[in-house]
Amino acid sequence: MFSARSGWVSNKASWYGASSERDVPAVFTPPRDDPATAPRFTTSPRWLDDNPNDHPTRAATRQACAMTLMGCFAFGLVIVIVWGLYSVASAVLGPQHFLTCEAQPFDHGEIAAASVNTTAEVECNEGYALEMPPTVQLRCHMVYEKCIVLRQETEVEPAIRKCDRKYVFAPDQDAHALLAAGNGDEAAVDRQVQSLKKNTARTMEGLCVAKTIVRGGGPRAEELYGRPPGAPR
Repeated sequence: MFSARSGWVSNKASWYGASSERDVPAVFTPPRDDPATAPRFTTSPRWLDDNPNDHPTRAATRQACAMTLMGCFAFGLVIVIVWGLYSVASAVLGPQHFLTCEAQPFDHGEIAAASVNTTAEVECNEGYALEMPPTVQLRCHMVYEKCIVLRQETEVEPAIRKCDRKYVFAPDQDAHALLAAGNGDEAAVDRQVQSLKKNTARTMEGLCVAKTIVRGGGPRAEELYGRPPGAPR
């Protein structure tokens, strides 16, 4: 039996041109998949790395996601801060009218321009002095308002309006009466506003007197105008 095997090996070696069994090349048998395990080549080659967290592509993706989240957080934080400041300012200041009354001149002086609802401040011309405050309280009033809607209000945006307003220094009762009755014809309102300015200027007459006629403790308006301050002509 041994001799037969030796002869077979010798014949096999002679086929490959080898002198002994050690020189015969081994037969390659492909590995077979184990039915109890996952098939080969179904996982990403990244899973075969020693440390998957250090993979360059994965690290770059993680960094990009982190930067995106930080940018979104910063943007949201800025929006919250701006909204908070706007809410605080609105609660403290309330609705504001930034339009002002123009300066209204009168004899030897003028009422200085001021914001709406501000009490009139009298300024005399050069060479004149204020004898006494006005006998009637004058304030800057809105006496005319007409608005048109440019865009209707929606669920997310307020309506956009364009308004034409007129302001004048006048006593409270006169300004309120003009505002209540004058929102129709703008030309009629202009005439009423001019009439109101003339009445206001007439009320201010005699308040600013020439410094050259100052006698004793103070100026005397009677010597300049022939009548007390604010007296009708």
